[in-house]
Parts: sequence; C-alpha cells; structure tokens
Amino acid sequence: MFDIIAMCLQTNGEKMPWYVLMTKPQQEWRAEENLKNQGYITFLPVIDCHKISRGKKVVKVEPLFFRYIFVQLDLQKDNLSKIRYTRGVGDFIRFGNRFGTVSDELVQLLRDRCGIGGEIRSNLPQKGEEVEVLEGPYKHISAIYDCPDGDQRSIVLVTLLEKSVKLALKNSAFKKVV
Repeated sequence: MFDIIAMCLQTNGEKMPWYVLMTKPQQEWRAEENLKNQGYITFLPVIDCHKISRGKKVVKVEPLFFRYIFVQLDLQKDNLSKIRYTRGVGDFIRFGNRFGTVSDELVQLLRDRCGIGGEIRSNLPQKGEEVEVLEGPYKHISAIYDCPDGDQRSIVLVTLLEKSVKLALKNSAFKKVV
C-alpha cells in the first residue's frame, strides 16, 4: 500500500502533490473506495473513538478529519470532473482559484502514526501498564492504567490501604512509567 512511490512520481521526478477533497456527509469510506477503484492513490486517516451506545461502551472507527480525504493527483493528466463526480466526493477544497494541497511530509507523518488499517495509534498506555499521576491529591502516586473514559479522560486503578480504587483522570494528568 505504501510502497507505490514509483507510481507517485511525475515525469520530471517530483512527487505528485496531495489534494484535499471534501466528501459528502458520512461518505468518507465510500469516496475512498470509489477513488481507489478508479486507480487513484488516496489516504483516509482514522481513529478509534470510545463511545457509549445503548448503555455499553463500544469502540468505533471514525475518520480523523470528518468529511475530508487526501488524494494524490497530477492536475495535467487526471480528469478533475471525473473525480468531482465520484460517488461520495463533494468537491475539491479551494482557496480562491487554487486547490488545497498538503505536503507529502504531512501525509507521511500521518501515515507513520497510523496502524495497519490506517488508524492513528493512541499515545495512551495499554491496559495493565503502570502510570504515574501528575496532578491533584494523588500526585506522584503509581497507578495501573485500566481503560479510556471518553475522549479526554481515562480510568486508572490506585492501590490504597490494600484496596484498588478506580479514578477517572484527565489524560494529561498521568504519564506512562518507562
């Protein structure tokens, strides 16, 4: 998937730029699939979101940038109207008469942070890893990471008086012990 560098080179040896497409609402995957079926190189970074559905915590994979997808194009060769009328695609992002582009370095940085399925890897510890509380009344106390609690908080287990107590802390209020 990522070793298509030869296809990404223009005839003069420069890499083709990445253009930003706005998709139709909730059709990022549809747009990506249809563009790939047409032979275009696309990138759709996604992230795991922990949500509560019907009273249960579920992990849902969602696009990192809602309604946006990256596609690598050569404007001299590629048919822009074919791309614009692809199912799922809304239009190109434009700034006046210029198309919105992102650098290859930014896309590569996002890809480096992604897992195999294009998912951005979380910098949160894994369940059972030791963390240190950085603020509040439990400052400098060791705890065990349990699970995320929404997007901004996590549950950690602190042992006090031979008993484990669950605490909900901001993700910035603890760090992984190395």
